[in-house]
Amino acid sequence: IRAAVSALQAEELRELAALQRLAADAAVRWAREARPAPGAIPAKDLEIAHRTLAAELAIACRVSDRTMAARLADAEIMVSSFPATVQALADGTITLGHARVIAEHGAVVAEPALLARYEEAVLDRAAVVTPGRLRRVAQLAAATLGEVSFEQRHRLARENRSVLVTELTDGMSQIIHTLPTVFAEAIRD
Repeated sequence: IRAAVSALQAEELRELAALQRLAADAAVRWAREARPAPGAIPAKDLEIAHRTLAAELAIACRVSDRTMAARLADAEIMVSSFPATVQALADGTITLGHARVIAEHGAVVAEPALLARYEEAVLDRAAVVTPGRLRRVAQLAAATLGEVSFEQRHRLARENRSVLVTELTDGMSQIIHTLPTVFAEAIRD
């Protein structure tokens, strides 16, 4: 059953990525027809096509449009950048959790040849460990093969730190703060 579920999830990733490309192609065609003058297609047209696709699929799948937009983006990245991972998912060798870990940590490896080596190294372990245990393997493999140093990644992550407040019930709220680990550990202590 699990292999069948994984195969269906891989098929869904491939279909979502294909829909994403179709929407972008349709936006380009529409923009060229609407504006016969040569030139770059406005980003606004591509954004409208993407948001329309996400909204329509969200309704069909009974999820929010933001959730569907994230799923579309994830599918495009997985299918275009991690084909061996999607194939392993389709074969039932790994789960969607494994695939997400591989894609998350492999994002720092930009060179296609290095990305293929990263994927190969991590997939070997993914077949025999849980997604949680795979996380450390993927981090180390990406750090070894990635072109961006830890310091550069940390600096970028620091620039993107954030605070998220979610209102709960009974007058309570949840706060999620992305911050350097040393500060997070100090707060917890």
